[in-house]
Amino acid sequence: MLFTNLDGVRNVVPVGHRQRRARPVGAGDVRAEKSLRYHLQEHGRLPLNEAVAVLSDVAEALADLKDREIVHRDLKPENILLLGGRRCLADFGIARYAEATIAKHTLKLAGTLAYMAPERWNNQRAASASDIYAPGVVAYELLEETPPFTGPYEHDYHDQHLHGPVRPSPQLRPSWRR
Repeated sequence: MLFTNLDGVRNVVPVGHRQRRARPVGAGDVRAEKSLRYHLQEHGRLPLNEAVAVLSDVAEALADLKDREIVHRDLKPENILLLGGRRCLADFGIARYAEATIAKHTLKLAGTLAYMAPERWNNQRAASASDIYAPGVVAYELLEETPPFTGPYEHDYHDQHLHGPVRPSPQLRPSWRR
């Protein structure tokens, strides 16, 4: 089972032995209060140094998942939780082993529209690279308080992820902008 392979992965929410999704045991309302989404709604954008710390924790988790050939497929602020002073990934409900995503039934659109990698919009199989795209979207949102792509419809997200320009963040140094 995929979730038993999460032991030893840095910055991942612990999984109870009988749970299907990776989340804190007995989470209840604690999950929402400790999510990055909750922080953004209550306190607004993060200073650049805090955003970098969050993304560093997420990158460590993604590196360990890649080593185990696991693709999260739904990285977003709601699934990044503060636990023990670190930001941790949660909700592995649609996660798959990278090779398992070749099956036709896993090629369907799965994930949260605002954070999905371009290859997912083209119904290509999810790979570790797909999980690298979402932190970029999250980074933008941490600095701007809004994701770079908005709906309201699925085709709006599709067009923006595949063809739309992204407005540079004014919080970034001019030398970092393209």
